[in-house]
Amino acid sequence: MPAPPPRSPGGVPVLLLACTVLAALNFTQAISTIYLQSHGVALGAIFSLESVMLGAMLVAEVPSGHLSDRFGPRRLVIAAFGAQFASQTVFAIADSYAGFAVASVLFGVSLAALSGAREIYVMELRAAQGEQRHGPAHSFARLNQAMLVGGLVSAGVGGQLATMGLAVPVRVTAVFAGLGFVLSWFLPDGTRAVPADASGAGGSVRTALAAIRRSPVLIFFSALPQFALLSAINPILQPRLLSEGVTLAHIGWIIAGGTLVAVVMSQLTRRLEGWLGLERAYAVSLACGAAGYVVASFSGAVTVVVGSYVIAVALSLCLPMSGALKVAAAPGGAQATTLSVSSFCGSLVAIVANLAIGALTDVSVEAALRAVAVTIVVAVLLWTAAVRVGRRAERVQEVPVR
Repeated sequence: MPAPPPRSPGGVPVLLLACTVLAALNFTQAISTIYLQSHGVALGAIFSLESVMLGAMLVAEVPSGHLSDRFGPRRLVIAAFGAQFASQTVFAIADSYAGFAVASVLFGVSLAALSGAREIYVMELRAAQGEQRHGPAHSFARLNQAMLVGGLVSAGVGGQLATMGLAVPVRVTAVFAGLGFVLSWFLPDGTRAVPADASGAGGSVRTALAAIRRSPVLIFFSALPQFALLSAINPILQPRLLSEGVTLAHIGWIIAGGTLVAVVMSQLTRRLEGWLGLERAYAVSLACGAAGYVVASFSGAVTVVVGSYVIAVALSLCLPMSGALKVAAAPGGAQATTLSVSSFCGSLVAIVANLAIGALTDVSVEAALRAVAVTIVVAVLLWTAAVRVGRRAERVQEVPVR
């Protein structure tokens, strides 16, 4: 008797949702700076750990995509959860900058391994199970909701755990990451619809680069620092609220509230996709982020909070939609490599964008917020043009040769 199909709400296995929530339970986020300083790490060195993580992620991005295409995305997903568990474990036992740097490297590798592989794995399972009720953006929205739920829970609980000792939330985070890794071994197998490219890493990367050159959609996402633009509000939000007279105690609840709003509103992903089509729904969601930055640029605690919440909703909608659009544009047999190469290029652009936003923030926070809004509006216009060019190219290819 064949085994029953795994439970997959919205096309995503329950086990994968559980692993994602467990991995997102980062109870240290509320006290990470204090914890590192208690181990003798200076503030400047703490910021450099972020750069170490980004560097590791960039180095591992393309190789992890090729390995996913070569050996299957499920194995890379398991390896990613394993690297995350290793990262949290090293962070919990480290007592010097070198140890924390190793943890940052492992965390960057885990993010790179999940980049693309998790989406391809979900698409394989959708195909194997004949999932047709929900579009791929809805499936990716489920994954994003799982991450948001993990962040929401850990943001509220982490501070309480820290009252029992700074090391407590760090160790609890490692335990839950370990549980996520153990559960990942029981993820159902996917069915590869297209044989993986066995021509080696060089051939896989060449296939990916050729696909990106041919696709206006992939070119757009390779040049767009989407996450950097839509998350630029985060480092600005706390000092902005403090300047408006909001206390630190209330800021924590405000941030948690933004995450909760994002979780609830992300339920609109499937409806927007059904009403507008995926391409238009993505443009509307991206434009929503620009509106949020405009609102947040005006003085007053209420406008700052409302603007940040609108941006949080835009990010929660854009991430799954962009994932579905990129997967659809990537060629079979080298999908994960293509997504990794695209993500690598986007990350390079994001580094430059972060530096520019940071420099402008030093001059004027309001100007920085409005500059990000203008940049997003330009991105919406470029996205509209990319879609039109892509459709025109498809019509040309469909014309029969006489």
